[in-house]
Amino acid sequence: MSSRLRRTIPGPPSRPPFAALDQDPPGSLDAVRDEANMPLDGEPQRARDDLDAVGARAGA
Repeated sequence: MSSRLRRTIPGPPSRPPFAALDQDPPGSLDAVRDEANMPLDGEPQRARDDLDAVGARAGA
């Protein structure tokens, strides 16, 4: 590899690219600013089936 090419490749970022964004609450199925605006029984059956499968794997 030429020295010219090496200088054009940036080094690692000084901090992760998404560090400044709000994070999802640990263990939450909702994103960081999701509102509790849809009751579980209002979710499509496919979504409820997915949640049941995830909960079964997690031992919930």
